[in-house]
Amino acid sequence: MKSVAVAIFPGVQALDVAGPIDVFSEANRFLAPADRYRVTLVAATRDALRASNGMTLLPDATFEATFDDMSSGTLKR
Repeated sequence: MKSVAVAIFPGVQALDVAGPIDVFSEANRFLAPADRYRVTLVAATRDALRASNGMTLLPDATFEATFDDMSSGTLKR
């Protein structure tokens, strides 16, 4: 399974979050289980935040907990 992190922050455009999640979700319908994508919402903290349209978003993890090396963006396994 491949990991994809979608960064969220206060004021993010909801479409910039929902669009990629929908694309990977749809792609998963056509892939073998081992080839599917796991999408994670990441933010500076695990606290709920608001998108620009007022939608509440809840991060799955923090940047620190998700990435081995923030400068390279390498996802932890």
